[in-house]
Amino acid sequence: MQYAGGWQRFNASVIDGMIVGAVLFVISLMTSANIDLMSLLGLGGEDDTREKLLGIAIAFIYSVLFMGSSWQATPGMRWRKIYVIKPDGESVNYINAVCRFLAFSAPLVFDFMDFGGASVMGYIAYIAWYVPIIYTREKTGVHDMICSTRVVRGKPDFTASILLPTPPSL
Repeated sequence: MQYAGGWQRFNASVIDGMIVGAVLFVISLMTSANIDLMSLLGLGGEDDTREKLLGIAIAFIYSVLFMGSSWQATPGMRWRKIYVIKPDGESVNYINAVCRFLAFSAPLVFDFMDFGGASVMGYIAYIAWYVPIIYTREKTGVHDMICSTRVVRGKPDFTASILLPTPPSL
């Protein structure tokens, strides 16, 4: 089994970010056309907090629905042929996908803090979150460690354990 490296994961994130960004762009076009989508979703407010929350909500739905499904990956990850699994080689479920998204997004808390340097701290937290991917044997980020997931190259076969060798036939 080959674990997915940082560049593959970064490329997948860029692709997923473009897809989520396109959805947000369409929603922003709808909202500028006097469709009060923000109040329909209960996301009122005077600053950009509602836009941030909407972006997080869309990314959450996108990520959890794809990763928890039989795809075991977001569209960006599938494009790069990488998939999320549990350490024992089993597929992740929706609960694992929710945990992974929340752990992945934890550094976003700095975006909602109102003090000087909060955004810099957010960038530092994101870097610290992903540095382990470079140095760990299984290329796990902090979010993978928290949720006990792995990202592997190639679609895993969930009908048999991918960690155990197949016994020889007689």
